[in-house]
Amino acid sequence: MTRFSVRTIFALALLALLALPARTHGQAAQSTSITPATFAAELRRLEARLESKNISAEQLAAVRSSIPDSWKIDSAERHYSISGQQLISMLRIAEKNPELRSEQLAATRAWLSDLRQQVEEYSEQQTREDSAARGKAKQILSRHEFAGVGTSDPRDMLRRKINEWILRLFKWLFGGLGRHPIATETFFWLIVAGVVAWLSMMLFRYWMRAARIESIEKIATVAFHRPWQEWIRAAREAAARGDFREAVHSTYWAGVSRLETIGALVADPARTPRESLRLLSDPAAEGIHATVQQRESLAALTLCLERVWYGHRVAGAGDFQDCLRQAEELGCRVS
Repeated sequence: MTRFSVRTIFALALLALLALPARTHGQAAQSTSITPATFAAELRRLEARLESKNISAEQLAAVRSSIPDSWKIDSAERHYSISGQQLISMLRIAEKNPELRSEQLAATRAWLSDLRQQVEEYSEQQTREDSAARGKAKQILSRHEFAGVGTSDPRDMLRRKINEWILRLFKWLFGGLGRHPIATETFFWLIVAGVVAWLSMMLFRYWMRAARIESIEKIATVAFHRPWQEWIRAAREAAARGDFREAVHSTYWAGVSRLETIGALVADPARTPRESLRLLSDPAAEGIHATVQQRESLAALTLCLERVWYGHRVAGAGDFQDCLRQAEELGCRVS
């Protein structure tokens, strides 16, 4: 090995040894990332350490050595790097010049206080913005299209899936119809026809219900003033002309009028046929003294009346004879 090579290797080794402490010091001067709130607390701590009027050069050196070259601040929006060199320089001047120490420390505390206030105002602003953002998000999620989001209730989840399926079905249906004008027009008229049919059915049911109520009121009013003998004669006359529906309903009211005459039922023009049957079937009802046969006969008459008169089933001679036999069991016998 030549003399030149030995000198070269020795020089490189010396440079490596000198560079190692510098790298170590550089690594120690770097700080880890902190939040704005933590940084504000650190500035407040430095202010407190510099409050003493009789602080020594050694204490200033200790404070200065605890300050990193820069603070790494992580906020919600971005990453910041705040240099600590100015603070270190101000503390070094106060440390080396006792006659300027008081003035320099006052300037250092003012610098720390101003920086801390800016950081705290920034943190408060971020908190308000976060709160406003959460409120806005809550307002948006409270709308009906987000109903059930995050819920664990199986019924709500099932209801939401059904609604989503229906929406997809309508989207697919109307999306396909939009490409076919004839199909669109046909579908429109089908909807119109369905609505008209539904309205017609509702009107028909309303009229039928009103007709039934009016029929019950009229029958009850007539029955209240008509003896059972007249009802029997009216029933036979209706049967003679072939109107067995009227014959059945007249026979029923003959039986009710007979029960009211003998005191088995209390006369009440507002009572419906089904209410009369329930009243007669209740042995504990006040003023009711009906036999088992009378209850069975009225039950048979009520059932036939409901089928023929209210159910609009076609009545025949057999229906009338069955009703007449039940009425005779109640005592409706006309020679």
